[in-house]
Amino acid sequence: MRKRPIAILNNLFDRILDITALLSGALIIFLIISVCYEVFVRYFFNKPTTWVTEFGAYIMLWAPFLVAAYVLRAGSHITMDMFLEALTPKRRRLLILMTSSLAALVCLIITFFGIRVVAELYQAGERTETYLMLIKWPIMGIIPFSTFLLLIEFLRRICNLLMNTEIESGEEQMDMESVKS
Repeated sequence: MRKRPIAILNNLFDRILDITALLSGALIIFLIISVCYEVFVRYFFNKPTTWVTEFGAYIMLWAPFLVAAYVLRAGSHITMDMFLEALTPKRRRLLILMTSSLAALVCLIITFFGIRVVAELYQAGERTETYLMLIKWPIMGIIPFSTFLLLIEFLRRICNLLMNTEIESGEEQMDMESVKS
């Protein structure tokens, strides 16, 4: 049986989110090892590195941006559960639909302007004003890339909410997995 094109795209997008989450975790592990290395060489050899602090700052930018859409898909972003649970299922669904729509709009705006900024940085060949003088556009490129992934994930969430008429019926709760089928 052939898969529908939308299911293929959803599976591909899910794999992209899985890869970005793994990359984020790998960056955090690299950061931990780098900081340990920095402490070791500074303490025992009095030879601090020139790159750990700078790369650490960039990793702290990249890691959360890389994992943001994955966390949204998993439903692990911080929510006001007490407030949501006080609402009826219909109002809860409406509120989630409205906030997801607003968030998608914000992601669209950030993606659009982020791409413009990254293109300008690329054309200008700008570098960081730090010791390593790294090229800026790859560092800042994570912002429009990540907000684009978030935009797609919010759109998937909106489609799921619009296709399902009820958020809860009995023991069934809104299942984001239904978007994938």
